Amino acid sequence: KIDLHVERFQDKKDNLDNFQILQIQMNYCKKELDIAIKRHKISFEIIHGIGEGVLKAEVHKLLDLYNITFFESNNGGSTKAIL
Repeated sequence: KIDLHVERFQDKKDNLDNFQILQIQMNYCKKELDIAIKRHKISFEIIHGIGEGVLKAEVHKLLDLYNITFFESNNGGSTKAIL
């Protein structure tokens, strides 16, 4: 699982705006995605939360760039990627 809730991997977010937080989340997601590919994972889940859908849309764009098949969870809070 790749949990993109910023408080999981970023100590201080008080001084960051939404764009900065999104960039941190996407950099983390890309790093973890590269590790999953390198380790020949078959599938993994990316937890992006429901919110307004901005992070989810960016995650889906990234997966499209990697040409990775993905499915959104029933509740919309996560995406399963199939390598």
